Amino acid sequence: MQNGGDGWSGGDDPEGAMRDALEEKDLFERRTSVVLRMNVTGYNPSPGHPSYRGPQSLRGGPSSAMLTVWDADAALIDAVRSGQTYAITALRPKATSQGTTSEISLSTTRFTRWVPLDDATVRAGCLEHSEPMWRCVSVDAGVDLRDLSRSGLPRKEFDAIVCPVFKGPVRVVEGGRQSQWIFCLDASARVSGGSPDDAHLLAVEVSGRADDTFIDADDWTASSTSFFGDSSDSCGAVVMLSNLVYMNYDAEN
Repeated sequence: MQNGGDGWSGGDDPEGAMRDALEEKDLFERRTSVVLRMNVTGYNPSPGHPSYRGPQSLRGGPSSAMLTVWDADAALIDAVRSGQTYAITALRPKATSQGTTSEISLSTTRFTRWVPLDDATVRAGCLEHSEPMWRCVSVDAGVDLRDLSRSGLPRKEFDAIVCPVFKGPVRVVEGGRQSQWIFCLDASARVSGGSPDDAHLLAVEVSGRADDTFIDADDWTASSTSFFGDSSDSCGAVVMLSNLVYMNYDAEN
């Protein structure tokens, strides 16, 4: 490469000259690929398949799993949608613990194939019941939150219809994470016409890094309308919070 009057140049092929200069220093071009992590519900292994290497059975039926997809191409990213059912071959288990407080970790291999299942096949295999069996779809006034602590649901994950009441400030906690506490009332009693006395108070922690993984509650809506009430004792708009993970039940409060 030569430093000309207008800056560095490499003749007719500046990119090639730069690559050669880097390789002379043992700095070779590195290949990058897209990696996805999916929360898979209703995971039901097929031990009889010749490519299967995971646990032979799951206690309590279909479970959850974290699936790492290596070298995900654009076609797969565009095709996979929440709620779809697939038969996936040649997955590699990273952990086989079957305890109710742990999860199965799977990853794809170069032999993995994704086969979408139609509605008839899903019904014939009773797979449409997998997710309701795996998780409490929605906590309502008739379901005490304490039931989640003894349900044995893997990951203890659920959705809830809530009425936000108050949001705390954004704080920086251990490891540089950002954290914000949001206090909500279980709104199902209000939606179904039940008594407000039947509602539960939920303290929800939202956390993430200082990038796109964390969004301040003030920015949850693009409009100027806030999800929260005008005061600490008033209720805001009814919203759905998805993929909450149960931590504990505060009996005193």
